[in-house]
Amino acid sequence: MSENMQMPLKKVAVIANSSAGKQTAQVKILTALQKKWPQAALYGVAGYGGELLGDTLPGPAEGAYLEKFSRVMEALLERSPDILVTIGGDGTAAYAADWLLRRNLSVPMFGLGAGTANVGPIVTERDPENIPSLEELVPEQMGAVEAMTPEGDHIAFGFNDLVLGNTLLGSENGQMVTFEAYAMAAHGERRVCKCLPSIAGPDFTAEKNGKVLPTVLPNVGQLVASTV
Repeated sequence: MSENMQMPLKKVAVIANSSAGKQTAQVKILTALQKKWPQAALYGVAGYGGELLGDTLPGPAEGAYLEKFSRVMEALLERSPDILVTIGGDGTAAYAADWLLRRNLSVPMFGLGAGTANVGPIVTERDPENIPSLEELVPEQMGAVEAMTPEGDHIAFGFNDLVLGNTLLGSENGQMVTFEAYAMAAHGERRVCKCLPSIAGPDFTAEKNGKVLPTVLPNVGQLVASTV
């Protein structure tokens, strides 16, 4: 193939969550990604994997976790990437997908697991040695459970399940921890806390299609809505 007939480089935006899982896993994945996709133009943001790529955008200033995450996404999407790669856990992938959906942006996502659970469905590969080539990637559509306030305002999308409670599973310095859900949802703060015994009062009931579901639990600590 002549030089003027070569296929254009795929622009690949990469966001690696340095607080998810173990840092060593992210370095291995970023290194493997560059080897597996030599025909791609990979770029990222400093502090979010970009410093390990040849094309690095400046990192965001100080701020709450979700605030900085949003600014990183904004910088990445300004270049109109062909693919967005997330390196982290299910939360990282879900935050990125939520950011895109709320702005009506359609960008294929590929999730590489370096987080706490990595159960998918956006996170589809956990072994750096098994990263497929660009030609092997096949886009698929997926559903999500949307959490909303009683007033109808959007809170978040859950792509594998949606946990309703006062705690949030995550990781800090390579260790699995529990975060305060309200601090994350309202202020974007990763505030470690202890599990609280209940999120429901004595008159709590759960309904499905208008019918009260029987339960023998004395205290309800979490509710889980699944996409399956």
